[in-house]
Amino acid sequence: MNSFLPDGSFDVFVLGPMSDGGGDTAASCLVIKQAAEKLLAGRPMRAQLRQVGFNTFDVVAPEHLGGNMIVSRVLKHLENADFAVLDLSPRAGDSSPSPNVMYELALVHALGLPHVLLKGKHGSIPFYVNQNNVRLVDYSQPATVEAALAPVFKALLSAEGDMFMQNAVSDYFIGAALVDISAAAGLAVGYYDAFVDFLLRNGGYLGLEPGRFMHVVAIIPSRFDRTVEQDQARLDKALAARGLSLSEFKFPAIAGKPRGLLVKHVGPVIVDLVTTAYAMRRSPRVVKLDQLRGDGPIREDELKMHARLRHEFIRMVRHAVRVNGRERQVAGSALHYTTPEAAPALIARLVEEEAKGG
Repeated sequence: MNSFLPDGSFDVFVLGPMSDGGGDTAASCLVIKQAAEKLLAGRPMRAQLRQVGFNTFDVVAPEHLGGNMIVSRVLKHLENADFAVLDLSPRAGDSSPSPNVMYELALVHALGLPHVLLKGKHGSIPFYVNQNNVRLVDYSQPATVEAALAPVFKALLSAEGDMFMQNAVSDYFIGAALVDISAAAGLAVGYYDAFVDFLLRNGGYLGLEPGRFMHVVAIIPSRFDRTVEQDQARLDKALAARGLSLSEFKFPAIAGKPRGLLVKHVGPVIVDLVTTAYAMRRSPRVVKLDQLRGDGPIREDELKMHARLRHEFIRMVRHAVRVNGRERQVAGSALHYTTPEAAPALIARLVEEEAKGG
């Protein structure tokens, strides 16, 4: 297992129904906490923890999450946890797990967090969970909780640990956690950091050539079943039909860019076919739809997903512009987003506007 947080502490988060009072965790969660602590403090488990780089452990059952920030505190613990234990036992008088616990389980699945599900003797297992390995325990007999957790901890802290990250959602997306299935956010942030920020920030490349370049057109593909070369050829042809062509310009080296930056432009308009975005064709969301299609032509639902990922990419670049603009000036208004199909008309319009004096 190599996905634990590298802080030297094995952090376990216990989630379950609230007590009837509504502010404290149910007693069953405290039984789980005590059982986990007893197991992890034992000599065999301490030795196994050390073998995988843990010097200590911490088991948290949020006994007192009252106040206005309950959700934020749960999310904070989930973000810091190496493993989650969820109690699906219903509250007294109910037959199904707490809606709060089911919501928290969805968060655990979305984050791809290793976890195990426990349940007491009473109550039913919801449809969306009945294919999971739910371990039945008797909370009046803490030894049954220890017996359920002992093999889990032993396997988790070994080469078999990845199996505790499996869930129905991730299995559908070829093993990827929900937060990782689109790849749009990471690609967009990388594009901003490696290219956009160096152009638009105060003291960036546009400032080195005052008045020379007034716009940056980011061309993000509308569909990912084409290659960069195909879209570049279409763009060149469409620009030529308007009497325009791309030229190259090399910015000098600045801090963070020792090799400088080579850009393409049409007059005062920098034109960037965002090659980074084409990597989204390998995101689990696109790959899954591609598998479902087989050898047939691309379907409407696939094109819709391509458009959605394109929107996510642009949204995250805009977010990066806003966030960085709070720390330093960023000329976000100079950045335009378009598709390969619409780019020639936009470029021609911007060039014409600048020729007329902006």
